[in-house]
Amino acid sequence: MLLRDNYKKNYYRVYGLNVKSEVVLPELINISETEDLEVDIEVTYGSMNEEILESLEKGITHGFIANEMWFSIDNIATYYIYDGKNIVVEPFEAAESEHVKAFLLGSAFGMLLYQRDLIAIHGGTIVIDGKAVIFTGDTGAGKSTLTAALRQRGYRFMADDVSVLRDISKDGIVIHPAYPQQKLCRDTINKLGGSHTDFRKLNDDRDKYIIPVQDSFYKEPLKLGALVELSVGDNASLEISEVLGSEKLITLMKNIYRIEISQFTGISRKYFRDCVQVAKEIPIYKVVRPKGENTIDEIISILENKLIKDEKVI
Repeated sequence: MLLRDNYKKNYYRVYGLNVKSEVVLPELINISETEDLEVDIEVTYGSMNEEILESLEKGITHGFIANEMWFSIDNIATYYIYDGKNIVVEPFEAAESEHVKAFLLGSAFGMLLYQRDLIAIHGGTIVIDGKAVIFTGDTGAGKSTLTAALRQRGYRFMADDVSVLRDISKDGIVIHPAYPQQKLCRDTINKLGGSHTDFRKLNDDRDKYIIPVQDSFYKEPLKLGALVELSVGDNASLEISEVLGSEKLITLMKNIYRIEISQFTGISRKYFRDCVQVAKEIPIYKVVRPKGENTIDEIISILENKLIKDEKVI
């Protein structure tokens, strides 16, 4: 059953942006509609234009130019994102709301953020020593496991898998909170001492569960202190190193959410300048954990020493 609520307008805040949406998104932080509310993003249900329909008839499932992007997921929905402000959603008739929302809050929002020249890192954010620290890396590197373990130990949570950088300047970079929810696979929940049966399954296709984190959610913007890239290697023991020089920019850009869009649209000068500024301003670390080893406690201990005791968080 799709969450339409008779096309009622719902108002939310995410990544420091105000959202007006016909799609009901209970995951997001609700805000009140006021006369002076400035809407940054509008999400509506609607039909695709002729150009998109013709492409779909030819078997084309996506199209990307700078200010207009669209993609279609079989049996779920087609999404049209334009001008860095609007997302039109056309669900398939039998589509489930969880599936429609997953691609809306994921890929569609990711494309809209890119249109707005906002850098979105594919990773979660935790508050450490009063600063936001992003944990990024490839799928399977352990981002969600590490952020969940840190949350269990009392660290505040700001974002699950997309962290958006705002207000980029020589005076620092600000992270705005996402929403109070984390998605974890069954193995991670059980590894951390929980039971997956206590949580709602995300959908039928992935073995992931929705973890409410309202109690540990940090609701205010916060200065970015560091970025940590996780990976799995053939090394016998845990390795951590600080990234220096030009490698900082390379590491940052390869972990941008939906960066593959840039091969179709290019990268604006402002976007690239912001990437350079971020790489210049914050420390970046690489953590390589040995394959098949549970190193969560060791990683946290090393990070606490690096980021707090050595005062490496800026």
